[in-house]
Amino acid sequence: MSDKNDTAIAKCAAGTLRRATRSIARVYDARLARAGLTTTQFSLLRALERHDEPMTLAALAEEQAFERTSLIRALEPLRREGLIAYADGPGRAKHVAAKCIIVRI
Repeated sequence: MSDKNDTAIAKCAAGTLRRATRSIARVYDARLARAGLTTTQFSLLRALERHDEPMTLAALAEEQAFERTSLIRALEPLRREGLIAYADGPGRAKHVAAKCIIVRI
């Protein structure tokens, strides 16, 4: 029975992709740790930098496939470090923008 389960696990594309993604994320996290960033924080900074102008939290959450509360938690360390800034938008919208330029590390 164990051999049959091992074969099913090995053939599962979703499981294989998840394991590969975690392995790659560990490599990136190790490199980014020197800058005090996680891969998630780096991805958010890159997204903000690509837009080159403030964007709404809702737009950033949608683009990066985040729930809004998870996005705010991920952005908070970047705000504390002065790497991003929030601004009020029209109505109740909040905007966020990068305050730094990404350099190679």
